[in-house]
Amino acid sequence: TKSQVGASYWYQGAPQRDQLALGLWAQVGLTRDLYWLADVSRATDTLGATTTVAWTDVGYEVVRGVHVKARYQRDTLSHRAYVVQWFPFPHFEVLYQGDRSSHTLLAHWWL
Repeated sequence: TKSQVGASYWYQGAPQRDQLALGLWAQVGLTRDLYWLADVSRATDTLGATTTVAWTDVGYEVVRGVHVKARYQRDTLSHRAYVVQWFPFPHFEVLYQGDRSSHTLLAHWWL
């Protein structure tokens, strides 16, 4: 896994509240398949609420395009989760994240 750094931008428009998040991330390749990934983002909305979200992953690429991760996330609460992420083709991912109280399924396409 390559070591990389980058910035992220996320915008969500909604009738009641628009949200914008800007962040920085870093990935450090520990071995060919094992890596550490960290992200810190600052989110604001049109109602004036501001939140800082930080998370870190230790990930492993099981087979090409399939990753399993242990995640620690800190926002309004701290929690640990497990993640399964699949990249079936470039610029598209399917992600599942679960912890003791919630489960998330995400399909994500980017430019």
